Amino acid sequence: MTYNKYYNSIVAQDMMLKAQTSSPHNTPKPVLINLHTSPGGDLDTVLASGGILTMISGQRPQWTRARAAMAGFKLREGQLLGCKVSLRNLYMWNFLHKLVDISWVQNREFIGINTKSFDINGQFSIGCKDLLMFPELKHLWDMVPGVDGLDINFSSSSLSKPINICLWSALQIPVKI
Repeated sequence: MTYNKYYNSIVAQDMMLKAQTSSPHNTPKPVLINLHTSPGGDLDTVLASGGILTMISGQRPQWTRARAAMAGFKLREGQLLGCKVSLRNLYMWNFLHKLVDISWVQNREFIGINTKSFDINGQFSIGCKDLLMFPELKHLWDMVPGVDGLDINFSSSSLSKPINICLWSALQIPVKI
């Protein structure tokens, strides 16, 4: 069963009871997942991070550039800094399945997400230092060390912190309480 079907059949009904809504259309649901990496350094490292983000997400990333020059950071205007991807709909559900059922299961150091990471707007963010937990990057171990990490931001339509925690824990994301 895919995560989208799992949400529609089980989690939406459960969230209707917990959020006390009358319609399944009013239940909180995941909206998007943002992936972002900015390794800094030379152009080769930034381009490698774009390739890695493409393999992880299944989408071509959008490149982020410097808006202004800062001499103290040796940064020039228009210089490539990193890349980002916004996942919605099917891409979001596929990434969530890959992250929860494959990557976090293989990572022994991951113990759960702290409840302090959640905000009242239905978002939480985590950082992944070890990118080798993704199955697509197992054979590219020589390309990954140049990329420092990955920031993942989860957004939902929930407007309260307890309902947001219930939603993501119902989607089998481990939450430390």
